[in-house]
Amino acid sequence: MVDIRDGVLPADLEIADRLPEEIFWLLLIGELPTEEETKDFQAELSAVEPLPEYILNVMKTLPGDSHPMAMLSLGIMCLEQDSRFRQRYNDGMTKFDYWEPALEQFEELGDEALVANLQGNVGAIYLTTGKYVEAMELFLPALKMAEELNDSTRISTLLLNIGVIYSESPATYDEALSYYLRAIEMGEALGDRNIIGISTINLGQVYVSKEEYDSALYYFEKSLTILTGGIDIASVLNSMASIYSQKGEYSKALTLHRDALDLARKENGQRETVATLLGMASTYENLEQKVREGVPRFFALYPFVAGDPNPRSTS
Repeated sequence: MVDIRDGVLPADLEIADRLPEEIFWLLLIGELPTEEETKDFQAELSAVEPLPEYILNVMKTLPGDSHPMAMLSLGIMCLEQDSRFRQRYNDGMTKFDYWEPALEQFEELGDEALVANLQGNVGAIYLTTGKYVEAMELFLPALKMAEELNDSTRISTLLLNIGVIYSESPATYDEALSYYLRAIEMGEALGDRNIIGISTINLGQVYVSKEEYDSALYYFEKSLTILTGGIDIASVLNSMASIYSQKGEYSKALTLHRDALDLARKENGQRETVATLLGMASTYENLEQKVREGVPRFFALYPFVAGDPNPRSTS
């Protein structure tokens, strides 16, 4: 087996007398094909339409000592005018659909890894732009294909992204929790702290939405043992502070807000700085409201505290 990512073939690998199809297979797969695989590959290549005449004419105009890779690159670029992409482009395809011809080509080639990868990447774009239905239509088949290929990295990313979509609606919070937990399991198997950390934070956020604050704090605190980036930690501290503010533990909330603000400023995280300042303002507002509610109660109870068992009305 040759790791083609190294870019170097082993010195003892004899390729001088090999067929072009065998070398092409070697570069694609990482090992030389068997005799049967070579025949099948030749038949597959023969089934493809021959090169257009204009490509051959272009090749004939090149100097005889042109580098083969330069000739190959030029030939491929010239084929663009007959490509499925060009046909769709001429028919008015919008830039948002540029990926579709590529997906069709990958599907025709039967390259499931590339299909799953493209579906996942385009789905992520739809997710970022808030087109959740379109994103899910790509994520779900990509996840199924990645599971069939046992592509753990792709699986964990898709689980995380699907969880994000489910976390947008109260009706699917439980599904979101399920996908995030699966993503954590996959991240732990891969040793991917980024997947684990993000999934753990997202679990905490879902529990906040469900108003299950103790569970949210559990996952936020767990994420602090995993995260290494100051920006991420600042975001988690701010979320924890908001929970303590809701619970009426204002001193703890403000301490966490200040820690988050220090980290956000240190990392020059403008968005996190603004979010933390808004969180602090909300906590102070909650505290002020609590004080306003407490003042009339204090004066109502003051005569008893002061020792007057028969307080007089001030009206």
